[in-house]
Amino acid sequence: MKKVLLLCLLLMLPTMALASPGGTDANGGHYNHSTGLYHYHHGYPEHQHENGICPYTGTEWELKIPEKPATLQEWEAQQHDKTETPTIDNETPEDAANRWDDANKATEKGGNPLPAVAGGAAAAAGGAVLIFRRRKRRLSEEAAVLQEEEVVEEEPEMPEDTVIGEDGLPWEKEAYARYLEHKAAEPNDTSVPTNKAEPKWGRKYTFCTDADGEEIHTMDCELAFIQVNAASKHCPKVDCPICHPVRPDLRWFEEAKKNEQDETRSA
Repeated sequence: MKKVLLLCLLLMLPTMALASPGGTDANGGHYNHSTGLYHYHHGYPEHQHENGICPYTGTEWELKIPEKPATLQEWEAQQHDKTETPTIDNETPEDAANRWDDANKATEKGGNPLPAVAGGAAAAAGGAVLIFRRRKRRLSEEAAVLQEEEVVEEEPEMPEDTVIGEDGLPWEKEAYARYLEHKAAEPNDTSVPTNKAEPKWGRKYTFCTDADGEEIHTMDCELAFIQVNAASKHCPKVDCPICHPVRPDLRWFEEAKKNEQDETRSA
């Protein structure tokens, strides 16, 4: 009879050993590194306390599931089995598997391939290297975010050589002064300037449409016809594929129009 009992105890030992791999915390449980889930032991095989009730004792437990340790040192402080793969930073099981593979590959580069299950010292070394890299990458990302937040885009300003004319469009100052002189001398002149005439709004803002009004051209393009201001609503959106006109930066003008519209609505 004693031999039978002894045999039963010997058969139960592996099951009892497998029931609780690694140390447990103050709640009597720990995280399973292969699933990423927290479970309880407190003397029993791993189990969950659904609705706070232990299925083995029927007693009510206060649900206090701790966060996964953030560093290798915190993980080791929980007295885990040294052969157990560290589970840190609330990573998923896939993350843990990838981290363990990376640790093996890093060791293999030195010509000393590790077995699939390494010793505790190798696991700690590989985990420490990966934690350092992860922390470094995280700090770099945080610094990039802070730098992006600090960069405040300056509001575009109207160029010094530019004025807004009575037509509400941008003019080069010299061209506008010339226009006012001509208007004073010839108040009845309503002719439409073409590519043959002097740039009405100045070279920066004066372009030409073609005969169909579908493309924008430079003054010297062979397809140029009627002059048009680059900021005008009548200015075509398509550039000539031959002369490749360079449009001026009109962000300041668009912002000024937007502000004017907002003031008009609030008035």
